[in-house]
Amino acid sequence: MQQSRNWRELLASLISDPRQKQMLANKLGVTPLTLTRWAEGESQPRPQNLKLLAEALPQYRTELQQAFSEEFGLSNFGEPTLELEEEEIPSAFYARVLNTYATALAMLRFWSIASLILQQAVGQLDPHQVGIAITVVQCMPPSGPDGKVRSLRKRVGIGTGPWQSSVEQKAGFLGAESLAGYTVAQGRLIVIQDLTRDQGYYPARPIEGEMGCAIAPILRSSCVAGGLLVSSTRADFFTPGRSRLVQEYADLLALAFEPHEFYDLQRIDLQTMPPLEVQEEYFKHFQRRVAALMREAALNDRPLKVTEAEQLVWQQLEAELLQLPLPEFQE
Repeated sequence: MQQSRNWRELLASLISDPRQKQMLANKLGVTPLTLTRWAEGESQPRPQNLKLLAEALPQYRTELQQAFSEEFGLSNFGEPTLELEEEEIPSAFYARVLNTYATALAMLRFWSIASLILQQAVGQLDPHQVGIAITVVQCMPPSGPDGKVRSLRKRVGIGTGPWQSSVEQKAGFLGAESLAGYTVAQGRLIVIQDLTRDQGYYPARPIEGEMGCAIAPILRSSCVAGGLLVSSTRADFFTPGRSRLVQEYADLLALAFEPHEFYDLQRIDLQTMPPLEVQEEYFKHFQRRVAALMREAALNDRPLKVTEAEQLVWQQLEAELLQLPLPEFQE
């Protein structure tokens, strides 16, 4: 009985945060009320749900597996499966996204829609917590003498396994040196099942722990706003069904962008951006630069909104990074 109380108390503690509760429910394919009933001892999880619960909480997996073995006699957990539980985006979720699109304030529309989609995508693409990272990148506004899009900017991301588990804002630029840049410029889905084997002529700078990846462009007609990057800790993770879902979630993300943020593919002329560790030195004083820009604008009777000032600083940073001599950051 003591062991039973322990795992139920752990679950109760974890779901005391409504956001965490909803994310866990999404991963397990159950309702939040079901989690509450499990935690309070009002119902018993089915054996398959016990396995999924242990996989969904990798930091507690060993502890939970031992508790489930003692209480329920469940011992054959095996390795986390790569099979998808659902190969279609639920129709009810489309309704939630459309409702958010219709009701969110304009200044919050991107964050509201993107965070909603990423939470759903991470639960559906990796229900067993094998380990994936999902990042949304956006085309920077055209610049330079030719008026071309010269880089992509990371906007928001989420992950499982070794990567962050909550929706977070991201910082960093990608360009011609990246697979994301190649995908956006081509305007089509690119999948690499094993970066140690299949990279071929594709440009790529794998992140730590990344074995495979799928990148889908975010399109509207023949114009592109950015891309959806999905990295996996497992090779051969992107089955046809999972690859199709990546593109479908990218299609849905088009609702998070404004019409003027889509650019004709002919305007995409990405340049080489330095590695993230070089870029991070330039990001250290981002907020200070935003505040200084807003003060200067106010003194000149041309006040700026925070979002406007941030965008201008990102454009300044892009220009500064593009001016770095290539030998400074080439390996």
